[in-house]
Amino acid sequence: MNLVALLIAPAVVALSVGSGANHPVRILIAVVALLIAFGAVVVSRRRASRTDGDAIESEPTALEAEDAEVVKEADKVKDEAAKASIED
Repeated sequence: MNLVALLIAPAVVALSVGSGANHPVRILIAVVALLIAFGAVVVSRRRASRTDGDAIESEPTALEAEDAEVVKEADKVKDEAAKASIED
């Protein structure tokens, strides 16, 4: 962002003062710079969300792994109880 400001500032200043002052062009430069900065932020966030989404889908968290273990244990207990009730 600082580099963009350094590149645009001389153009804005040159169009703001003196005989070459042109208010509409100065506003146009500012609007274009704002749109470019906004677009860069949007693209960056979309890339980050895509990357985060891939990581979440491929790696289960510790809590999810623990939940899976609890479900397996519960299924075993349920199966053993069913077998015991059949044998009785």
